[in-house]
Amino acid sequence: MAAGPGASALLADFGATVIKVETEKGDPWRKVLTRSGRPFGAVFEHDNRGKQSVVLDLTCKAGIRAFHLLLGTVDVLVCNVRVAGTQRLGLDYETLCKRYPRLIYAHITAFGREGPMTNAPGYDAGAFWASTGMLDNLRSLDNGRLPMLPGAAGDHATSLALVAGISLALYHREKTGEGKLVDVSLLRSGLWCNGMYLSAASDNNAVVDALKNPQRIGPTFQGYLTSDGQTIQLLGYQTGRHLPVLMRALGNLQKKPTVAQVGAIMQTKSAHEWEKIFDAEDVWYTRVMDLVDIASQAEIPNKKKKKTSGKMSQIPEQIYQTHGFYKGGRLTGTGAGLVASPMRLGSGLGGVNEPSMKIVPLCPELGEHTRSTLLSIGLSIEEISHLEKEGAFGSFGVGSEGKAKL
Repeated sequence: MAAGPGASALLADFGATVIKVETEKGDPWRKVLTRSGRPFGAVFEHDNRGKQSVVLDLTCKAGIRAFHLLLGTVDVLVCNVRVAGTQRLGLDYETLCKRYPRLIYAHITAFGREGPMTNAPGYDAGAFWASTGMLDNLRSLDNGRLPMLPGAAGDHATSLALVAGISLALYHREKTGEGKLVDVSLLRSGLWCNGMYLSAASDNNAVVDALKNPQRIGPTFQGYLTSDGQTIQLLGYQTGRHLPVLMRALGNLQKKPTVAQVGAIMQTKSAHEWEKIFDAEDVWYTRVMDLVDIASQAEIPNKKKKKTSGKMSQIPEQIYQTHGFYKGGRLTGTGAGLVASPMRLGSGLGGVNEPSMKIVPLCPELGEHTRSTLLSIGLSIEEISHLEKEGAFGSFGVGSEGKAKL
């Protein structure tokens, strides 16, 4: 589940010290899409930039003891273990809140902390998309085919809710001195994201088929192929306002066209040609951008220049100017570009905004900060060595030079 790591990465972007506790084998995501010779892949790097990595074996008493030593020094615990798992370890909220009354316990689950599916497994594909009607919204009406979902998109939407909840809980503690449980689930996040459709269906279930019909709004809010194989998405959600403008742009049409008729006209020109026409006529639209094109151009805009006079051809430059990626964000570990936080704290146009796009946060090696973190909370070298002998770090060896042996 990427929601917890994603939320803590955003907090790290704004200066929080984030300690990632891993087993001796490391987070399984370290090995996802990893290139040969690299310690981790770009997928792992995205959600774990700017963190410290500490290896602990929480299945043994020494590891739990070391974990409690850490808990006594932190403000927030972000946990994405199912409720039953936290209870087995004695790390559930109900236990910890008594021992650490000021602790913010941020618990991210698939289906929620209560109910019959409390301990059911679930990633965003199941809890966020399939269980909330979101995936049904995208189902093809003609054959029921389901689309390929963007990886961890539900997780990252949910991570924003987790950041908001943590921020609210910290404010509550500032006012009252009390810690708080922050309870966020992929299921409730998906319900919120699909809330408009669900509310409409609740009010009148007869509208469901109409909501799922891509042609319900007419030709002004559709995606159309162009002669060069590009796709332009029209944004005229208010048909009465946008249809006359579109008809003029398509060649001064005298009769309202069907979706099929507009599609045929759109295939007579390239995306670049339509962009020029639509910009001149003030047709609302966007180009469906290519994933690889965005990733390759975001750091160096229009590095592989195509025709760029159209408004939507400026999207890579827009991403660059609004700091969608960390500038120069080629990380030491993988060489991958790094998508920046969607949030900014700043002082307006021309002012200084945080997080700084000039500071590229690094992703930790497995256990890189085990020794230095334990030293920083007051343990002696002898105490760390004793924990190691008791199996607190599993078979992971803690070095004597200020960081873990890799």
